[in-house]
Amino acid sequence: MGVTTRRNTLQTRHSSATQLGLKKTSRCAACSTTRRTSSGGSREREVTVMTGRTQRGALGAWFVLADASYAVPPTPIDELAIRNAIVAQPTILFFHGNAATRAAVFRPRVYGMYTTRLQANVLVVDYRGFADSEGTPSESGLVIDARAGFDWLTARGASAHDIVLMGQSLGTGVVAGLAAQLAEEGVDPHGVVLVAAFQSLPLMLEEYQMFGFLPLLRPLKAVPFITKLLFRFLHSRFDTEKALPSVRAPIILVHALNDADIPHTQSVSLFNTLLEPHLSPIPPALAPALGIGMTPEQVRELHILGAKRAEERLQHVGEDDLVYANLKRFERRDGQGAVSLLLPVSGKHNEVLLSEGVIDFVGQTLSIKRGTC
Repeated sequence: MGVTTRRNTLQTRHSSATQLGLKKTSRCAACSTTRRTSSGGSREREVTVMTGRTQRGALGAWFVLADASYAVPPTPIDELAIRNAIVAQPTILFFHGNAATRAAVFRPRVYGMYTTRLQANVLVVDYRGFADSEGTPSESGLVIDARAGFDWLTARGASAHDIVLMGQSLGTGVVAGLAAQLAEEGVDPHGVVLVAAFQSLPLMLEEYQMFGFLPLLRPLKAVPFITKLLFRFLHSRFDTEKALPSVRAPIILVHALNDADIPHTQSVSLFNTLLEPHLSPIPPALAPALGIGMTPEQVRELHILGAKRAEERLQHVGEDDLVYANLKRFERRDGQGAVSLLLPVSGKHNEVLLSEGVIDFVGQTLSIKRGTC
């Protein structure tokens, strides 16, 4: 554990670089930002945490303490302070999108909003090959990195129930992969929050629009063989649709209706996938005929089944139009946890993370409160 204290004319910075391994790593100067406390004073409360050695090397990360940790007299942000914060407050394990690093543009504001408004710690890990993290990115590698962040927290006193897994854009695929891995081991986090999620990389690319208006693959739909061939060569799939059903924790899907990068219909489809086990199944003999060469009898059966499934959906799904968003929610069977779909009217791809309504909804739904999770 190394602690570096540095003075300048404006402030005192307390930064800490920690690893699970033996190598000591200096703080990434490009990632330095300043936070302002609720009392108006300027105090650095970001800690550079090296999450240890994975298959490809050390990872750079920040551990941002919850505001509640500053209600006591100031102390150095050292290993003891980190452990105390982890034990006292819930922690959001956050994974960002594919562009830039944990220090990019609006992201430090996101961490500050969640540490202040929800009184939660935030651990944000940069993927291998990003910022000061070593290695080359890959789908399996990013999930390994996510697990390293989770294990870093539990090694310092957090229980799985103290940890909220949260991802945005690319980070939603990483979080889904980690959550599914934990489910296989019988480990249940406190909650899973996916902001601007996608079903899978191939399904997302089918709808992706460059610059918000140029359909990337639509011209290829006239030649389905080309599209299938292209997807066959994708090295990463990030199949969130396949990963989520096994997760035993509350799931929150947040997607702005005006997201021009990933359409909100991707999150709607994920919601419907999770709802599917609660609806009457479509018989295998009927499914292949949907909409194509159906006999009169099949059409009649489909109408009856459709009406039944619509009624079941009304029974299971609650809906509410909030001031800033449309909300749909249902409870899964066998105590797997509720699924919420929050569709804010605005917020686009990134700013939705900073919405006070979204932050409060996450806190209320997951019962994140000062000093408890």
